[in-house]
Amino acid sequence: MRLFWKSSRAKRAAISTIAPLVELSRSQIGTIQDQLWRQPYMIGFLSTLITLTALRNGELDSEQMGLTQLEAWAAITGLQDDQIGEDIQLLSADADAHFLVGCTNAAVFYRVLNGETPVENFRDFSAAPTQASAWFTPFGFNDKPSFGKGGEFAEALWVEFFNEHVKI
Repeated sequence: MRLFWKSSRAKRAAISTIAPLVELSRSQIGTIQDQLWRQPYMIGFLSTLITLTALRNGELDSEQMGLTQLEAWAAITGLQDDQIGEDIQLLSADADAHFLVGCTNAAVFYRVLNGETPVENFRDFSAAPTQASAWFTPFGFNDKPSFGKGGEFAEALWVEFFNEHVKI
């Protein structure tokens, strides 16, 4: 029973962290096409973000992590996809370039979101907070979800790493 609670807590943490950001993007971009969720980049980005958020809430064995990823993926994307775990493993084993970029971008975003990486480490993104503010402000989102300790910089990275990949 204890294993169930650990997995459940990890899943809730992933959903409560990621789903509001995805919903904000949906409110700006519109519908996110189902096939976009199946692209290697997005599988890498979202599965890594789910994994990192879940692991922050305790250690999980591989079975718990698989269940957490599957259930969080479904809640965040709105898609019931019992093959996502297999896809993650295959893309990882094949070292798919798009998948790996998604994984790397998720790790960078996660570290900034949680204040684990100083903004100064990202000189290439020095203008990003201004770009992100321009993206969000015209729509009047004063009550946008928290971008954690990373604030505007994490917001800018979300626009770059997520929104730019789901726009049609």
